[in-house]
Amino acid sequence: EDEQACLARADVLIAIQDSDKKVFGEMVPDVETVTCRVPFDLPPGSEDAHEADDADVLFVGCGSAANTKGLEAFIDSAWPIIRARRQDARLIIAGTVCRAFEGRTLDGVELLGRVPDIGDAYKRAHIVVSPVTFGGGLKIKCAEALAYGKAAVLSEHSTIGYEDGRDAAYRVADDW
Repeated sequence: EDEQACLARADVLIAIQDSDKKVFGEMVPDVETVTCRVPFDLPPGSEDAHEADDADVLFVGCGSAANTKGLEAFIDSAWPIIRARRQDARLIIAGTVCRAFEGRTLDGVELLGRVPDIGDAYKRAHIVVSPVTFGGGLKIKCAEALAYGKAAVLSEHSTIGYEDGRDAAYRVADDW
């Protein structure tokens, strides 16, 4: 009821996906709701965006449960498969999510922690992954990866709000 009262005071609501627009329309039918779509014709990042080693994979995230659980599943399930095919593959992890992995021996994994310029981490990456399977909202890591012109492999959940870019701007991993 509190949320509905707050939303009812707005002149216009901006949703990031059609499902949110539907919910807003049901909650406050008298308030106009528009959907703001993420454009997928963004210019690639800087000229050096493609200078990354072709075996470097990046994950960026805070220490939320969604990021920690998704990354842990990726490291346990997908990373051994990738390393078996590419022994030179390196998983670069940036952000406070690194705290969850401190003290663990992880083959081919580099923990950066918090970095002063996230652009430097994206410049190092050839591929960005988002194996997140729960949590709310738009995944900023996905918008950043696309804005930096990086190849992105996302879980189905990570595509929320980016549906129009499927198979054009990113690939969806159906399994490990």
